Amino acid sequence: MFGKGYGDGDKERSGDKRTPEGDFYVCSMNHSKRFYKFLGLSYPGLKHAEQGLQRGVITPRSTREIEQAQRARRQPTWDTGLGGAIGHPRQDARGPRGMANRQNWTDGCIALTTRT
Repeated sequence: MFGKGYGDGDKERSGDKRTPEGDFYVCSMNHSKRFYKFLGLSYPGLKHAEQGLQRGVITPRSTREIEQAQRARRQPTWDTGLGGAIGHPRQDARGPRGMANRQNWTDGCIALTTRT
């Protein structure tokens, strides 16, 4: 499942509920209260940072920080106007409140289920 705004195209900013498109790496792995595990992706990447800078969504400093994180293959900052904490939340097959069977229910993440 993808974000509720996935049909509207690539992610542009925090809160747009779109799933980012592109090549990403897993930059964090956390236990989550809402999900069994959360595998954080390296969003925003350089492409999104450059576009965000052009649109005035992020600053040149944030763009440089994102670029440095990409080169070091670490987690980029997730507290800019581009958003972040995009990942693969994994829950049981029923999903949160039965949502797993509905299409595109997340706020931008790519949800996976655990077979029981």
